[in-house]
Amino acid sequence: KKKKVMISYDGRYNSQQFAKATAEVLASCGITVFITKELQPTPFLSFAVRYTRCDLGVMITASHNSYEYNGYKLFDENGTQFIDTAKISEYIDQVDIFNVQSQNFENLVELGKIKFVCDSVVDEYLKQIKQIRPDSNKNSSSALKIVYTPLCGAGYKLVPRLLKEQGFDNLQLVLEQSMIDSNFTTCPNPNPEKVEALSLAMNLAKTTNADLIIATDPDCDRVGVMVLHENQYKVISGNEMGVLLTDFLLSQHIANNTMPKNPMIVRNIVSTALVDKIAKDYDVVVESVLIGFKHIGQVVNELQQTQRQDSFILGFEESMGYLIGTHARDKDALITSLTIAEMASLWKIQGLTLIDRLHSLYKKYGHYSHTLLSYKFDGANGVKKMACIMDRLREIKTDWFGKFKLRQFIDYKKSEKYSANILQFKLQDDMTVIIRPSGTEPIIKVYLNIFGSTQVNESIQNLKLEVDKIML
Repeated sequence: KKKKVMISYDGRYNSQQFAKATAEVLASCGITVFITKELQPTPFLSFAVRYTRCDLGVMITASHNSYEYNGYKLFDENGTQFIDTAKISEYIDQVDIFNVQSQNFENLVELGKIKFVCDSVVDEYLKQIKQIRPDSNKNSSSALKIVYTPLCGAGYKLVPRLLKEQGFDNLQLVLEQSMIDSNFTTCPNPNPEKVEALSLAMNLAKTTNADLIIATDPDCDRVGVMVLHENQYKVISGNEMGVLLTDFLLSQHIANNTMPKNPMIVRNIVSTALVDKIAKDYDVVVESVLIGFKHIGQVVNELQQTQRQDSFILGFEESMGYLIGTHARDKDALITSLTIAEMASLWKIQGLTLIDRLHSLYKKYGHYSHTLLSYKFDGANGVKKMACIMDRLREIKTDWFGKFKLRQFIDYKKSEKYSANILQFKLQDDMTVIIRPSGTEPIIKVYLNIFGSTQVNESIQNLKLEVDKIML
């Protein structure tokens, strides 16, 4: 019963080809296809599905993974990535792909069965972002020096356009990374979480004494940031940015008397609980969801169904994905880049950096430390070994996690609210260990979260040793 689909793509090898092949097959099956004229950010696709009232959305991208990968993201009519794709996978398995017949792309365009997305949809996307953050002070924003890199990805046009239109004229681009390069020659690992991906941006920032470095990943849904602090460029982690955005957005709502009724922030279960403490000061509810931004998007959908979408303040995940506003249902590097620039500009006026503000929040609420460990398991046996490790951990019958007292154990496969292959160990002194297999790579990820201890580094090392024993 699906009648209309929206398709877009990033700048990876064959992304446009895969997008056209998708359009050919769907159009040949009687579905009207809208496809972007050129590569566009993933959040634009999420927005455009809803704005044009399509039934489905397809984004060809492998996000922040290295150049040899590509992928296919599927969105529902709300612009939210599908949570349960098992039924779709069953249909795929029933099809002999060599028997799939489709007409030629150009012929389908001539017949009107494939249509190109109008520029006005892009304009409307940017317009709605500006309406969410209308308060950019043009005088102060022009004083902020920004270096931006799209990491050879889909943000190369729209992010600079948005920032400049909102008054951030003192903007310099990393030219080598502001053109599409499917090899990612200058950033082999185009993940803004990795400092090495920002090396060219840092070099440019040093020559211009920039206040802020902003990097978006290849499909422009994640944002990495570095800040000039005490004559050095410091990385802001995903958790730290979640804290800063929470503090900024809530304080701005209070200052402008725009706080919505029953305000809500949504984070995933591995993101920092410091956000909860800040939100409590503002009487704001924080909802925790499973890993994957589709779960945050689903909360926004549920709010909309009860006419409460204005309650949504911020959704974020520790891996540098954020959504401000309800124009999209996926993380959005454009609205986030603008908000970060606005926030940095505000603190600069007061003689502070984002790091200064973060330290003041730690002083008020306590210090949270977060460490991510990754254990790789290659080959066919790797998958089996990962499964064995998770099964073994589920069977642990003890009140201890190595040397640490175990206060609570949660197996999300048995959760009434969520079902996922995730294990959570709540330990003494507000320490938490969360273990899960990656959904896209042959690795097990382990999140170590420690609150306010004067022996944080020692605790992390001891926890890491216990996890190493389990994994190795």
